[in-house]
Amino acid sequence: MLVGLLDASVRVIHRDSLKVHLTLYGHKLPVLCVGASSDGTICASGSADKSVKLWGLDFGDMHRSLRAHTEPVTALAWVPRTHYLFTAGKARRRASPCRAARPETRAPKAAPGARPRAKGSRRTRL
Repeated sequence: MLVGLLDASVRVIHRDSLKVHLTLYGHKLPVLCVGASSDGTICASGSADKSVKLWGLDFGDMHRSLRAHTEPVTALAWVPRTHYLFTAGKARRRASPCRAARPETRAPKAAPGARPRAKGSRRTRL
């Protein structure tokens, strides 16, 4: 089990005994989100210091520190059975309502291979 704390650390806790296995230090501001890869070897943590840190769960060593956001990192998610990580930050845009297209009108086609991506989200391959 992973827990992000306001003291800018991440705790790795055994589920059966609830004892602390590792304490991960490296963020400068509170940790807002944590997640582990599906194979359980890598942990990611996002913080109010606008960084994402990748940790090895065997010894607690920091593998990488990513600073790709301009706002605090508020959410992260791993793609199952891969080491792909999606992160999201606090966006300053408001959602605007949209109306459904009429059946006789078609939306313009996107470029081949292009994927729409929300502003403030990042995709990182490890």
